[in-house]
Amino acid sequence: MANANVKLQFEDVLGGPLDESDILIEFFSLDNSQHFRVVAPLNGAAPINVSLTDPGNDIYRVMITPVNYRVIQFFLRIAEEQTTTRPPIVLPVDPAKVADIDAPRFDDLPSPLKDFLSNASLADFAAGPGVPPPQGSALYNTLSPLLKAALLNLFTKSSATTLVDDTTVFSKLGVMIKLKQDRLFAKTGAALLEETMQDTFFHHADDTLHETIPPYQIFTSFKTRDSQGNLELTFSRTGNTGDDYLVDMDIDEAQGIGHIFEVLKNLVTSGLTNPYDVREILAADQGLTPLYTFRFAARGVAKASATT
Repeated sequence: MANANVKLQFEDVLGGPLDESDILIEFFSLDNSQHFRVVAPLNGAAPINVSLTDPGNDIYRVMITPVNYRVIQFFLRIAEEQTTTRPPIVLPVDPAKVADIDAPRFDDLPSPLKDFLSNASLADFAAGPGVPPPQGSALYNTLSPLLKAALLNLFTKSSATTLVDDTTVFSKLGVMIKLKQDRLFAKTGAALLEETMQDTFFHHADDTLHETIPPYQIFTSFKTRDSQGNLELTFSRTGNTGDDYLVDMDIDEAQGIGHIFEVLKNLVTSGLTNPYDVREILAADQGLTPLYTFRFAARGVAKASATT
């Protein structure tokens, strides 16, 4: 018998250990029907050594199936009596497995974001007709995990996006009037539009599929030139004069979570952009530090036995 060794290391998008106790690793030969399967225990970020008996000398498709992260695959050339290694494998979270997020308390948020929330006017959050919508900590504490994650992502990205006048996109936002899991709408002025138009890091984008909020009318859209996780600003205004503008700010996945990571593409669903995916892209592709972490469901205990 001849053995081949494969040395693998797994980490999350911040370079830390996975929140997993073990992980399923499968090897599929591209030359024959050889298939190896092992459930490997995880010990923090320590490398895992997998020994394959008589694998031949071949290229294998390797599939990694975690519990709380997305299934990924890649290809390795494996040779008998040798150890095959590759750089650490980054696994993005599976949004469907996120039970909640751990985000800062309102008092611990950056001051610009606290001010933004304190001045917000989200009519959708009002308790009833004639009741003022919540603001500040009251608003922040009512946000669902998805909405809170979306807000924190948008703040992180727009605060890191500087304009030609050395200010940031976020600093030019006025009153927020709407928040969704994939975007926010805020009042702004001509200064943000002018700085965006002059900034070569932005380019024109299609605005036809964006939501119109009367009495504002959409007239142009710009997007950053990031390869993934683009910040898009879609501008609306009332009339052709004055300084009353509305900006629809969202983060576009561009080629998506399945491009930056080795995620199985048939497992990536369409629909509204998920802020948990956006967090992973911003952290892994742009080096931006997220303001929240994930909380997964508690692990249960299960046993199985063969029956006759």
